[in-house]
Amino acid sequence: MYELYGNLQSPSVRRVAIALAYKSVSFSLVEVSSAGSGAEVDEAEFRTINPQGLVPVFADGDVWLSQSLAILEYIDDKFAGPKLMPDHYAERAKARQYACLMVADAHSLLSRRVGRYAKEVFNIDTGALVRWHHHWWMDAFDALELLLAADRARRRFALGDAVSIADICIVPALEAARRVGVDTDEFPCLLDIEQACHEIPAFGYDD
Repeated sequence: MYELYGNLQSPSVRRVAIALAYKSVSFSLVEVSSAGSGAEVDEAEFRTINPQGLVPVFADGDVWLSQSLAILEYIDDKFAGPKLMPDHYAERAKARQYACLMVADAHSLLSRRVGRYAKEVFNIDTGALVRWHHHWWMDAFDALELLLAADRARRRFALGDAVSIADICIVPALEAARRVGVDTDEFPCLLDIEQACHEIPAFGYDD
């Protein structure tokens, strides 16, 4: 049995869970949280698995991987089923471009460890932290919306008629942004992609 370490409230863990479900790969979700939370693995123990202490971690026998984009490509290369990366090299690069807008340029600035550090070291209050989240989600969504709107080849999903890692990164990002009160209604291309993805059972994965 493959194991996915993390919590489904995390967009990065959601990406991997969606990809596994889309590929029809059975796995066990191993909850990771702070000590004393009742989770299966506490934070101190988890750092023996991933020294960064970050989720997700995907375990496949002797292979242990962190970083969601690396895990997504591993899943795509290893398991049969619908491909997560387009066939053409230019489209593959574009899929990574769109994914990185959500993962590297936005979510990396909005993780719990960034917020915790900002509060502890710079005394940033909750209201300022919420504004921080809004700014960086909106910055990434604005850019991606413009790219999608200008792409005349775009159809049902971010890259044509098939799901790619771009879509798998977009949907959890929208979910996370709404949890901190970001209004996503002004991004029709992103919402169209999200609606198309929600017609696929894997994108409803929550257990």
